[in-house]
Amino acid sequence: MEPDTPPPEDDPEFLDFEVETAHEAYVRHNRANHARDTELRQALVHSYQVVERMLEPVQILTESPACDDVSGMTHIVAAGQVARLINRAHAALLRHAMHAQASRAFMFDDPAGGLDTTGEQLARSLGISTYKAGKLLGAAAQIYDHLPHTAAALDAGELSLDKAIVLADGLRGVPPHLAHAVESVALSHASVRTVSEIRKDIERLLIELDPDTANELHADASERRRVSRPRSRAHGMALMRMDLTAEQSASIDHALDAAARAALTAGDCRTYHQLRADVLASWAITALQTGAHLTTTCGDPVHIPPTKIAVTVPLEVLARLLPGWDPHRAPAAVLADLYDGDAETAERTAQLLGDGRQILELSRDALGRPVGRTEAAWVEGYGPIAPALGALLAAGGTWQRIITDGPSGVPLDVGRHRYRPPAAIEAAVRARDLACQGPGCDSRARGELDHVIEWHDGGGTSVGNLLVLCKRCHRRKSAAGEYLIAVRPDGSRVWQTPTGTYTSYPARAFRRISHDALPLPFPDAA
Repeated sequence: MEPDTPPPEDDPEFLDFEVETAHEAYVRHNRANHARDTELRQALVHSYQVVERMLEPVQILTESPACDDVSGMTHIVAAGQVARLINRAHAALLRHAMHAQASRAFMFDDPAGGLDTTGEQLARSLGISTYKAGKLLGAAAQIYDHLPHTAAALDAGELSLDKAIVLADGLRGVPPHLAHAVESVALSHASVRTVSEIRKDIERLLIELDPDTANELHADASERRRVSRPRSRAHGMALMRMDLTAEQSASIDHALDAAARAALTAGDCRTYHQLRADVLASWAITALQTGAHLTTTCGDPVHIPPTKIAVTVPLEVLARLLPGWDPHRAPAAVLADLYDGDAETAERTAQLLGDGRQILELSRDALGRPVGRTEAAWVEGYGPIAPALGALLAAGGTWQRIITDGPSGVPLDVGRHRYRPPAAIEAAVRARDLACQGPGCDSRARGELDHVIEWHDGGGTSVGNLLVLCKRCHRRKSAAGEYLIAVRPDGSRVWQTPTGTYTSYPARAFRRISHDALPLPFPDAA
């Protein structure tokens, strides 16, 4: 964690307090075991550091001019050796993940049942999502407990991690005698087959070798059907995954195909794939605008009322719609000065930027011209979107517009007069946090409001003392030895977890910019 300049002690938005972590309590009660554990940890880390240093000569060789004249075949052969090394490293990673979970060091009891936080700890250590960490843990347990041939191939570097995960997922829940048979056949040509081909091989073999069990496995798998929440991609796009039964997916596919082809026949200028996407979205939009009816399999019919999606639009985004509005220079223009301007301007800009991270905090450029960072508009359940799209969605329809930076006059702090926050405070906290603020979590599902300083410890009910946590992170904070020890003025939060200190950052950083004037009937948007 990087050193920070301590804020003034009287800063009401800064909270700092000390707690004993679960790891510290373990050390205090198990000093002998902790010493042995520390010694082994140091030995493992040192061993991996030695292996890492052994790669430096190879890196020097590949970057030397000699490699420029080497044939492409030589590089392909060398790449194959690198792949084997990567495979063996992945095997070691999975083994460590498996042992970490088996140790039950990150298992906690709470009123909702056992809480296993190994996935979150692994995700922080590797810098990956909790979902991906969970996939690694599940694959590790399946491979090293039930698929010995796959484990051996992975340990030897003969099988890649993605292929091993496909085998683990495809054979999970399959009886051992059948799993071993399918595993042997699938592995016989795994080195020359793609991940998709191996997945199809497993599906075909399970049906052909045991059709009765295939029916049972299908019934079990259909219980896990789901449609994921959208995951943001570059340039305002999103990715959603649908795990459906074969008949459901076929029905959707044929309906979209028929609609797209009918539109093309009628002369629509969109492509086939664009039409499939737009038609599917139009069905959902219609349901949002008019409501829908849902027939349940174990309950009364459900009427879904019309629904709006919240889109948070900063004031400066709407200002772009005004005729003659001249926004301040964007930080990107300052960077352009640094790279393309004259030597004097570039030097002054470089001094202003320092290490480069200050670009988000600029209010003036090197020549004294005002600089304004345009905060991204934000769609509930998705994330940041481009200004043009934010302005378009703010027009209404299915979208509920929330304009930020304008004072509402509603009190945002009710002290300790009540535990549950009133609607105004809840709305302000949700508009600020936008996503779960738990360490390493990016869940955008509607979470729960939690007191930073607990109510029973004297914490008040205010915007500054509340944050949004998803249900799982709320449970971890309450039962899994994770404590919030500091809230900084920039909105970042410092957590103490069983594996160390971790800093989480708000979905959108607090701005430190100012606008000289806005031609709008609103106060300054600073």
